[in-house]
Amino acid sequence: MDAKSVGTGSVITNATGSSETYVNGHGAVSMPDGPSADIEGAASADAEGTGSGNEEENKPAGRRWRGPPKNSSRYGIKHSLQRMAVKYTPPKIEGPKKPLHACAPCAREHLDVDASSYCSDCKEKLCSGCSAQHRRFLVLKTHKLVGLEEAPKAEVVKVERIKLTETCATHANKLLDLYCRSHDQVACSACIALSHKGCGEPEYVSTIAADLLKTGLQKVTNDELSRVKKDIFLLKLRRLADKNRFTKAKDDILVTIEGIQKQVMEIFDKLAQSARDKLTTHFDKKMGAIKGDIKSCDNAIASLEDSIKKTKAENDAQLLINIKRDCRASLEIGEQVLIKVTERLGQEDVKFTVDNGILEWLRKLTALGKFEHEVSIYSGIFFGKSDLDQKSDTEKENYVFNNLLNLPNGFTIVSDWKNKRLKILDTNYNLRNHCDTPGEPYALCSVQPNMIAVTLRDEKIIQFVSLDNTKMKLDRKFKIDEYCRGIACKNNQLFITCGGGEGEIHGQLRVYSLHGALVRVFEEDIQGKPFFGQPKDVVINDEGTRFHVADLKRGVVTISPEGRLLSIFHDPGLVSPLGLCMDGKGNLFVSGCESNNVIQFTGEGKKLSEVLNETDGLTRPLAICCHESVIPRLVVASEDSCTIKVYTLQEKL
Repeated sequence: MDAKSVGTGSVITNATGSSETYVNGHGAVSMPDGPSADIEGAASADAEGTGSGNEEENKPAGRRWRGPPKNSSRYGIKHSLQRMAVKYTPPKIEGPKKPLHACAPCAREHLDVDASSYCSDCKEKLCSGCSAQHRRFLVLKTHKLVGLEEAPKAEVVKVERIKLTETCATHANKLLDLYCRSHDQVACSACIALSHKGCGEPEYVSTIAADLLKTGLQKVTNDELSRVKKDIFLLKLRRLADKNRFTKAKDDILVTIEGIQKQVMEIFDKLAQSARDKLTTHFDKKMGAIKGDIKSCDNAIASLEDSIKKTKAENDAQLLINIKRDCRASLEIGEQVLIKVTERLGQEDVKFTVDNGILEWLRKLTALGKFEHEVSIYSGIFFGKSDLDQKSDTEKENYVFNNLLNLPNGFTIVSDWKNKRLKILDTNYNLRNHCDTPGEPYALCSVQPNMIAVTLRDEKIIQFVSLDNTKMKLDRKFKIDEYCRGIACKNNQLFITCGGGEGEIHGQLRVYSLHGALVRVFEEDIQGKPFFGQPKDVVINDEGTRFHVADLKRGVVTISPEGRLLSIFHDPGLVSPLGLCMDGKGNLFVSGCESNNVIQFTGEGKKLSEVLNETDGLTRPLAICCHESVIPRLVVASEDSCTIKVYTLQEKL
């Protein structure tokens, strides 16, 4: 068989020279009846009989089948078909052709209609239907309709081939000469073949560039570049401001550190100078006595030497006078000097004992201060305890100390609920005094250095109490319309938790002025969801940016001054949170009455660690407060106990 050409529609001639076989557009071989049909049948039989093991069933009818040569895969109809087959290229399916002269009004309606005339007034091509409509309206009757041959010819834009030089970043030797509409990207032929197989037909950049640029692409791109450049420039200015601010913050801290160092050195210089002055005073006093004794010895020696000379007088009468008068006086003086100086001999001494407490205190210090980005995790070590029962207490069975307040001078005030009184403790946690209140005191907060505020829950009263060292005296008060519990003061405003109990209003955090005017109520978030279930104690951070509320039902709720819910901590490890306090370093401590523990949180409300639990002797803690000092301590009051316990907060390594 002689193949003249192979391809789509290629003709293959047999030995007789007649055209019998061709390869169609789908890559299959078509053969008409005749000798070549036997070949087709053989191919079919070969394909069907492969692996069947039954050659008789696969033989073509009317002709003896001898099969392909043995041990040869290069012969046979299958190999011939494979050699003749060509790669199938699917025909392009073209959509409806656009009319050469389209009707402009119909085109605006997304219709492709051939135009038959041209309106020189409207300067538009019209189809027969639109031309008829054009003549119906009075205002359009004056328009002149002419044939399409008189319509102005469209300008032919000559497209110039631009030689491209930009190469692909991935395929260095390939030009970026193709454009993919699906991805809106320019690419090289290799990228198109590898990464854009499923996309539409790519277009040449040189061909499509002019049409794309007509859409205002250049202006849009330039505007977008300018916008991003402006945004980045403004961002750079802000970062430069951050750089200056951050550098200034560092410099300010260095100044603060140098100031602390200077103050500490000044204190030590004063202590050292005081020690030197005391030493000098003592030394001068004792040295004056020593020098006086030495002078007395010198005077006595001189007197005795003079008397010895007088014992050598030649005149007997004069000699007797000298012995009885002068020599005796010299001897008496000498004896007195011997006695007095001997008594003081070796008595002068000076010793100095270093106050080891100062060195121990310094050794316990780990830093001059605390950076905000540093997190200290504490554990509690039992320090001591103190009994707060008094003979005058009316209720001595079940004490309930609802709240503890640490004062700037290191004193502590305890609210004794059942005995309706406040009790004040000194820095050694000894009970020093008390003050009876007109109701059961619930919570306390400092308002001024010499003034505190107390909530009387059932009386719905805010009672002010003045302080004078260990003395407390009732001051003014104001009444509110709801049951009040926790209280905190910030920027001359009182933050009071109200409601949430049985028969009460929904839980709220109310803000009052110091004179009792209601300023604001925090109850729901912007979505109308309640903040609180049953709010108890409340504490505010030093910056006044976070309000932490111990909620009996919801856990620890933190909100912002703007009324945004910042966080909620609700966990089986903290049950019935009642007590709250902060340590001045941004750490929050919360006591769980039923979980018998105290948990440390960050200022953002994130749990850090469990500070105390039952193994530390903690049982149903009601209230806690933190004493801020070189060695911070945590004071805990428990239910049904007149004893408070004190724990040292030790930083975990």
